[in-house]
Amino acid sequence: MIIRRFTRNPERIEGNRIILRKAQLSDSEVIYQRVWSDTILASAMFWPASTSWEEVPERMQKTIREHKKKPEFFIIEKATDEVIGMTGIQRESFTTYSETGIAIAKTYQGQGYGKETLQLLLDLAFGHYHAKRFAYYCMTHNTISQNLAKSFGFVHERTYMEVRPHDKKEVELYRYILERTDYIKYVKEA
Repeated sequence: MIIRRFTRNPERIEGNRIILRKAQLSDSEVIYQRVWSDTILASAMFWPASTSWEEVPERMQKTIREHKKKPEFFIIEKATDEVIGMTGIQRESFTTYSETGIAIAKTYQGQGYGKETLQLLLDLAFGHYHAKRFAYYCMTHNTISQNLAKSFGFVHERTYMEVRPHDKKEVELYRYILERTDYIKYVKEA
């Protein structure tokens, strides 16, 4: 595998079985049904579940605006061309980027889509944005997410408490770090 090159804020990143692309208005119903309305999925994230369809138009408009400004994406399954999740990255410092979450719809979990998503995010951060480090966060009860980080060679850096803005709930988080040099070794071995 090679480290890919992208535009400043790419519209689309293609993997083997998924595509990361910007949100479109036509995605509203599927993202609501599969991701935004899933209270269990939302409980492991830093965003609230949508409890009614009436919330979706405004949320989708906000998502589209955010996707235009930032490297954030919907995860699309190539075989069906439908939304199965959402993800993105952000710059934390001059040399460090982090994921903004990897949310995969329940029926698509455990099939390697999270791993492929993280691979594309790492390619974007290290290959395009020239990050020296990449941070990965997950709640301490989320063993699936912890195992995903470890499968790429991430190292646990610290454990801390943070308050989720939407419900004011204090959650315990792990922060994992992957250095660029370790990622390059991982890529060569893959």
